[in-house]
Amino acid sequence: MSQSLHNAVKGATTKMRHATGKLFARITATKENEALTQAPSLPTTQVNNESGGESDAILDPISALSFGSPAERTESQGKPPVKEFLAADTIATKATAVNAKKYYGAEGKEYFSEAEAMNDVNYFSIKGFSLSYFHELVEQWGGREALAGMTTSDICNDKIKPATASSGLSLSAQLYFEQPALVKDAQWFVSHAWSYLFLDVLEALDLFCESSELDPATTHFWFDCMTVSQHQSGMATRNFNWWTTVFKNAVETIGNVVLVMQPWDDPKPLKRSWCLFEIFTANVTNSTFKISMPAAQRSVFLQTLVEGGAVKYYDVLLNINVEQSDATVKADRDQILKLAIDFGLTNLHQSVFVSISDWIVNAMEEQLLQQQDELGKTKWTNALADFQRQLGNYDKAEPLYKACLEYTRETVGREHPATLACINNIAGLYESQGKFQKAEPLYLECLDASIKILGKEHPDTLISINNLAALYKSQGKYDQAGPLLVQVLEVRETTLGQEHPDTLTSINNLATLYESLGNFEKAEALYVECLHGRQKIFGAEHPETLTSLNNLAGLYESQGMDGKAEPLHVACLEARMKLLGKEHPDTLASMNNLAILYKHQGKYDKAELLYGECLDTCIKTLGNVHPGTLVSVNNLAGLYIAQGKHDDAELLFKNALDACKTAFGNEHPDTVLCMENLAALYKLQGMVNKAEPLLVQSVALKEKILGQWHPDTMASISNLGAFFTSQGKYDKAEPWFVKAVDAHIKVYGKEYSDTLICMNNLAFIYESEKKYHQAEQLHLAALEVRIKMHGKGHPDTQASKQKLAVLYLAQGKYAKAASLSKV
Repeated sequence: MSQSLHNAVKGATTKMRHATGKLFARITATKENEALTQAPSLPTTQVNNESGGESDAILDPISALSFGSPAERTESQGKPPVKEFLAADTIATKATAVNAKKYYGAEGKEYFSEAEAMNDVNYFSIKGFSLSYFHELVEQWGGREALAGMTTSDICNDKIKPATASSGLSLSAQLYFEQPALVKDAQWFVSHAWSYLFLDVLEALDLFCESSELDPATTHFWFDCMTVSQHQSGMATRNFNWWTTVFKNAVETIGNVVLVMQPWDDPKPLKRSWCLFEIFTANVTNSTFKISMPAAQRSVFLQTLVEGGAVKYYDVLLNINVEQSDATVKADRDQILKLAIDFGLTNLHQSVFVSISDWIVNAMEEQLLQQQDELGKTKWTNALADFQRQLGNYDKAEPLYKACLEYTRETVGREHPATLACINNIAGLYESQGKFQKAEPLYLECLDASIKILGKEHPDTLISINNLAALYKSQGKYDQAGPLLVQVLEVRETTLGQEHPDTLTSINNLATLYESLGNFEKAEALYVECLHGRQKIFGAEHPETLTSLNNLAGLYESQGMDGKAEPLHVACLEARMKLLGKEHPDTLASMNNLAILYKHQGKYDKAELLYGECLDTCIKTLGNVHPGTLVSVNNLAGLYIAQGKHDDAELLFKNALDACKTAFGNEHPDTVLCMENLAALYKLQGMVNKAEPLLVQSVALKEKILGQWHPDTMASISNLGAFFTSQGKYDKAEPWFVKAVDAHIKVYGKEYSDTLICMNNLAFIYESEKKYHQAEQLHLAALEVRIKMHGKGHPDTQASKQKLAVLYLAQGKYAKAASLSKV
C-alpha cells in the first residue's frame, strides 16, 4: 500500500555527547528516528531510519568540564581559503604568454616563439582539439565498432604512440606543424580516468556540449593523452615544483574543467591521484568546474538523485582520500601525495568535496527548473532539501522542506501520508539543530494524524511514536520517552514477531533508555535478548550483531564489571577487524572502547598501544582534523594525564588546535573543541590564568558560530560558570549560571534534567553569596518539577528536598526544614 520514502541508512553514525562530571562518556550511535512511508506517486522524504543503537566511539574527557561537541559538518558554499602552491622563488610564468613573446619550458627554459616551444617535448602547452575532430579520429582509427571495448589507455598505446613515435611529440604538437588549423588553445580541460572506455568519454563530452549549448566544432578540449607527449616517463622526470606551477597556470589559463565521472555510485576519478589533484587545482584557481557522464550513467544518476540518492552520494564524497588513491605512474602518485601533505590533506579533501557537492546542488537546481509540473518540482525540491540537510545547510533546507509541505497540503490534504512525511522532515531538521521546542509540536501533529488516518498499529504510526520518543530521550525526558518506546515494542512484537529486525531495534532502543536511567538490570536483559535475536537472524559476525555485542560490553563496563566487559570488547574488535578491516570506523571505535577499558583497569601499556594505533589509523584514513581523529587525540591525551605525562598531553592538544586553526580557521566548532580541551588540561594543572581566556573565548566563538541557544553553547556557558565556582569567584560565576538557566528554560523548558542541574548550580552560587531568597526560589521550583516528573519518592526528588532543607537550616528556619519530610 505504501513504499519507503528513503532506503534505511544502515550502520551507526557517531555523535559526540557531553561528559559532565564523569570520567568518560560514550558516544552513542543510535538511529532512533525513522522515515515515514507514502504513496508511490508522491515525493520521497528523508529522515534518519532507526537502526541498532550503539555505544561505539568513546570520548574520554580529562576533567568534569563538558567538552562540548563539534557541530554537524557544514561545507563552505564558496571556495575554501587557500595558500599559494609554491615558494616565492619558483618560476610562476603561465604556460603561454600571449602578449609577451616568450614561452617557458622545463626548469624555466625560455623560448622565443610558439613553434620553438611546441617542438620541445618538455613544453607544456594548452593546445587542444575540437570535439568534432575527436570524432574524425574515431573514423580514422577504424570506426566505433573497431574501438569498442578500448580504454583511453588502449587508445594511447595502440593509436597515439605509434602515430607520434617518429617525432616523440604529443599528438597536438605534431599536428600543430602538420595541420595547424586543427590545433587551437583549449577552452576546457578534461579530467578523466584512463581506464574508462574511450567511446564513453566521447559520449560524455558530446552530452556536455549539448547540455551546455557548446558548438562541438569550435569547442576545443585539452585531453592529456593527446596534448602531453606519451614518450616521456612520467612526472618523476621533471622538477615537481615547476610541474605543479605550470600545471596550475595551465588550468588557470584554460579556465574551465570538465570531469568525466562514472560509475555514478563509485566514481573512478575520486580514487585517482591525478583526478583529485585536477579537481583541487580547478578549485584553487577559481576555474569553472563541471561534471559529465555517459547517457546511461547520467539517467541513473538523476533518477537516483530524485529518489534520495544524493544522501548516498554524500557518503561517497566523505570517503575521498588522496592517501588511498592510485596513479598509473607510482612516482606521480607519490609526488601528488607529497604536495597534498605539504599543502594540507584536509584542504585538498575539502576542496574536492566542495567542488563536487556544489556541482550536485547545481545539477539538482537545474533539474528543478526544468520540471513542468508541480509534482516534479516538489520531488526535486524535496531531494534538494535532503542533500542540503546532509551538508549541514539547515537554513537552505528549511524553506525547501516548507515548500514541499505547502504543496502536499494543497494537493492531497493535511492528513495525507505524504503531508505527514513532510512534517516529519521539518521536525527532524529542527531536532538536528537542537530546536526541540519547534520539533515537538510537529512530531505530535504527525503522530495524531497518523493515529487518526492509519490507526495505532500502522508502521508509519509506530515510526512517528518512535521519533517522538527519540526527541524526548535526547532531552532527558525519560519518563515521557519510556512509555512510547514500550508501546512501539509491544505492537511490533504482536504484529511482526519477536525476532523481526524492527522488533529487535525497538528492544535495543528501550535498552538504551533503561541504561540512561541507570536501570542496568532491565537494560542487560534487553541487550542480551537483542544480541541473541540478531545472532540467530544475521549470524555472529553481522554488523548489527556486533553492535549489540558492543552495547552489552559498554553496559557491563559502566557498572564496573570489567571481567564481563573485556571479553566482549575483545570479541567485537576481532570480528570487526576480520569483517570490516582495520581502518573501518566501527573497528576503530572498538579499538578505542577496549583502550578505555584498559585505561580504567590501570593497564596503561595496553591502553597506550591501542590508543596510538587508533590515532595513527585515524590520521592516515581521516586526516589530522577529522572529528574522529580529534576524539582519538583527546583520548590519548587523557591517558597521558592519568599517567602524569602532562607535557605529552599538552603537546597533543596544542598540535590538534594548531591543525584545526590552519585547516578551518579560528571560528570553527572543531577548533573551539580543541581550545576547550586545552583549557581543561590547564585547569587540571592549576594554570587558571591560561585556562580562563580560552574558556571565555570558546563561549564567545560558540555564540557567534552556533548561536546562543545551541546545546553546545549552553554547555560551554555552564562550564565557564563551573570554572569560576571552582575558584570561589562566585561573583564571576553568577552571570554565567543565570545565562545558562535562562537558555535551558527557553530551549528545553523546566522539565528537563540539564535545566534542573543548571538551576541547582545557580542556587549554590546564591547560597554562597548569602542570597538566600533567590536560592530558595530556585530550590522550590526544582523540587516542584521533580515531584511532577518523578514522584515524591524518587532519589532525585529526595535530593532536592535535602538541598532545600540544608538551606533552611543555614538560615535557622528549623520548622520549614522539618516540614519537608511531609512533602
